Amino acid sequence: MKRKFDNIEDSDSEEPSFGKQILPVADLPDDFDGEPMDGMQYLFTVRRGAKALPQFTRVANPFESAAESLPIRSSTQQGPHPALPSAEWRELSETRWKNYHKNFNQPTIGTSFPVSGRKLMPDEGERDLWWAFLSGKPESIWGQPRQSKKKKAKRQRRHDEFAEGTMRTPAPPDDIGLSVAMEVSADHAVETFTRREPTPQLLKLIDERTALRLLMYFTFWIHRHLREPDSPSYQLTETHARWIFSLLLCIGDYISADDMNLLRNLARACLALVKVTILGLPSFAPSKAETSIEQARQTRAMGQQAGWIIIAGIVGIWGQRDLWMDVEDAFASLG
Repeated sequence: MKRKFDNIEDSDSEEPSFGKQILPVADLPDDFDGEPMDGMQYLFTVRRGAKALPQFTRVANPFESAAESLPIRSSTQQGPHPALPSAEWRELSETRWKNYHKNFNQPTIGTSFPVSGRKLMPDEGERDLWWAFLSGKPESIWGQPRQSKKKKAKRQRRHDEFAEGTMRTPAPPDDIGLSVAMEVSADHAVETFTRREPTPQLLKLIDERTALRLLMYFTFWIHRHLREPDSPSYQLTETHARWIFSLLLCIGDYISADDMNLLRNLARACLALVKVTILGLPSFAPSKAETSIEQARQTRAMGQQAGWIIIAGIVGIWGQRDLWMDVEDAFASLG
């Protein structure tokens, strides 16, 4: 006759083990230290000793080599450059970047976007139009539809023909040319733009692919600025730095190797910009005629503080800690 499952006697005080217990074990207190009087007490002491042993043991490796000691920095070797951020600052910045990134990417309930026929930003592949957009220029400049290469070539050919025709016309008197030049310069002097800030409404419209593309543009613009520091074409301000901060938040935790290489290139470009700033090389200075606080805030050049924050963000969010080694190597020759 089969026994029912409920009739099987189990002891709740004993821990489950492999196999079924056959021999009886004495029920003694855990601090029992006397001599076993019978087999049940002996099994109790054996089981108690087995529980005290480690679950896993390691045999010494006969082929294991001695650990190499790290070289001790001598007193003659120079320490890190004073302009480098401290280890405490790096750790704190990386932690804040992680928390900021996590908070930004939390799902938002009840977010609505304006519905209109107007373009809110340029197309993804229009680098020059994006620069115009960030510079605060109107939609009539950056909102032009994308043209094919044939249309661009045709427009350039018309421009060349027009320029050639104007060159063949007789030159006007000097006084007329001077007055026209003064009028044109006066028109350009009045035309000023307020740079666009990375608002939450705009950032929610930028997906990860567009954010990576824009960060690639910023890498290009930084290199252009470093090659031509006196040119006003690509002058990087703190507004652009805030855009880089915000675009980094639009990228997920896990990205491909190619995208990671793109971010590392951005970090190296910021490192080059920081190095130039610390060395005090000449840079373009905006006009001092602008005296308002907002204009001064927008025209302030992107400096080493912004560069360190961007590098710390890439290191903190995506764990690229070897970039700090690149930073130390870059400043090792400066002393």
